[in-house]
Amino acid sequence: MKYLEISSVFKHPTVPIRNELPVLPSSSSITTITNIDSIKNNRLFKVEVLNPFQNRWTIRVRIANKTPIRTYSNGDGQLFSCSLIDETSEIRATGFGNDCNRLEPILIVGNIYYITQAQIKYANKQFNTLNNEFEMTFNNDTIIEPCLDNIPSIPMQRLHFISINQIQDIETNSFIDVIGIVMSINDIIHGKSKQNKDYTKRDILILDRTGQIPVTLWYRIVRKNSNKTKGKLSIENIFQAENFQPSATRAVIMLKGVCVKDFNGGIYKYNYTKKQNKILSVSKDRTLSVLASTQLQIDPDLPIAHELRKWYLEEGMNIDMIDLTIQSNKHENISWKTFNQVAEYELNMPSAGNGEIFRIKAVCTFVRHDPVYKACTRYDCKKKLQDNNDGTYYCSKCDLNYEDFKLLYMTSILLSDSTGYQWVSFFEK
Repeated sequence: MKYLEISSVFKHPTVPIRNELPVLPSSSSITTITNIDSIKNNRLFKVEVLNPFQNRWTIRVRIANKTPIRTYSNGDGQLFSCSLIDETSEIRATGFGNDCNRLEPILIVGNIYYITQAQIKYANKQFNTLNNEFEMTFNNDTIIEPCLDNIPSIPMQRLHFISINQIQDIETNSFIDVIGIVMSINDIIHGKSKQNKDYTKRDILILDRTGQIPVTLWYRIVRKNSNKTKGKLSIENIFQAENFQPSATRAVIMLKGVCVKDFNGGIYKYNYTKKQNKILSVSKDRTLSVLASTQLQIDPDLPIAHELRKWYLEEGMNIDMIDLTIQSNKHENISWKTFNQVAEYELNMPSAGNGEIFRIKAVCTFVRHDPVYKACTRYDCKKKLQDNNDGTYYCSKCDLNYEDFKLLYMTSILLSDSTGYQWVSFFEK
């Protein structure tokens, strides 16, 4: 009898050691493949039971999404990723180097394939937004063959939408699926990250039946998601003009695998009645940020999207969204700085993510005494109007002329300390 030295097992572990035991597949999760010669001796597993402790398995999956081939950030190698789904779950698969070049061309989004002999490992949640503890890596032994049968039970994509008012209870840096109406689009921001890399971003505001929340779009990420259609809003053409305003019939946007962030902004939560169309409460600070793995789609052909648009046209567009200031105590320990230090560290430049926050002690040396201006009448636009001298007023943000205006408070003061000075503006409350 041959004995195995226990110490040798732990010198070269093949998978991370976990406290829990792997879930063994039930007999209902396994069937036998008979129509594919090269893998006919393997058993057909469901995606939900795959784990690193299995060796001989085959899955039958649909390609729900596939990224373009891209190069490593620290080298010349190539990689691509795709989302695989079946009747039970979904899993992310990635191919590197030669495996990328060999397998990426044969995988077509929407088609069904048999896949076997790939590596299953614990998911790196920094790059993987799918709801699966594991992910897959293609290798030289991986076999992929098309499934010629029509399998309607395998969906085109797996979506688990979260209502906006539920996001306040979700941990930051979690990944969720959200769908909403595009209510407003902020100005484009160009800047440099802390790594001194240029970026272009634009924030949009989305609305559903339960509330609204800002979403940050990064141009280098979303440009690959362009679905340009004549006469319709697309992800990429949001960045084509400095002032972009969606049509009166607002677009529906779907975001799968968008990241929840803790930020100064947040969810506006309201209770809606026909007699009192107002926001009645406000939640904790949250915002959403699009990552490279986030899937975006404008006006998706989904029942929930059609229902949301119908609700908006019949009820949602009549809601009076009150401008609420969200209070937060998360910056209690921020540092004190002088105006000179602000200039030196360029803290007035936006950075990737949350920007810079600081405290400053200064003296008010001048106050402008014209605290009211004529603003656009749209609830989501506060742009100062230009007088056309013909009884109408022009909004450069909406690119529309109005016969009326609303008066909003705004004033500017000059703050000074021993090192410098800065004009500061205050709006409304």
